Amino acid sequence: MKIDKEQLPPPQTQDLRRRCPACAAFPRLALSMLNPTNGTTIRLYECRCGERIWDERLPK
Repeated sequence: MKIDKEQLPPPQTQDLRRRCPACAAFPRLALSMLNPTNGTTIRLYECRCGERIWDERLPK
């Protein structure tokens, strides 16, 4: 099966990774959990500076 370039979506041009609000570094993903009642994924990011960032997103 051959795919034409016109059928592909445009490449991502923005960096969608989270930045630490304290030091602007890129924190690492420390924990990821699924809430089975509503399907959300909860992520905990941890930065080298010690800052922790919680992120909760609904499924697409």
